[in-house]
Amino acid sequence: MEIDIGFDLFPPLAENEHNDVIWATFIAEIERTFAGDSRVVTNANGVEFNVGEHPKLPSKYHRFRRFSSKVSGRSEAEPYIRRVLAIAKSCILAVGCISGPSSQTSQELSTPDSRFMRLKREPSRFQRLHNIQPAM
Repeated sequence: MEIDIGFDLFPPLAENEHNDVIWATFIAEIERTFAGDSRVVTNANGVEFNVGEHPKLPSKYHRFRRFSSKVSGRSEAEPYIRRVLAIAKSCILAVGCISGPSSQTSQELSTPDSRFMRLKREPSRFQRLHNIQPAM
């Protein structure tokens, strides 16, 4: 059985200099963390993870919506997704660096009940059709 695992960034980061620096820091940390890993490829379009459904981090942060892949059994994608989520939380949320259309403070955004960046496990199409709930 397959499930989708990943995280969203909603609302997306607004295009501005502050978020340029934040996203560059995030991508640099991803590159540092996965340096030497042949499954992680960086190019002009961003960072691609050659596991699962090849989740990608775009070079243009305002285009980022979701980082996810289908997983089943002993998936190679899940550890990558969990690690990227941890890095995203430390680079984006911990600094309170969300700017754009948000009235929340950095304190509110860094709490576990933050409005975004939570790991999501969603049922696959097969599970939805057969009303099967994914295991947590």
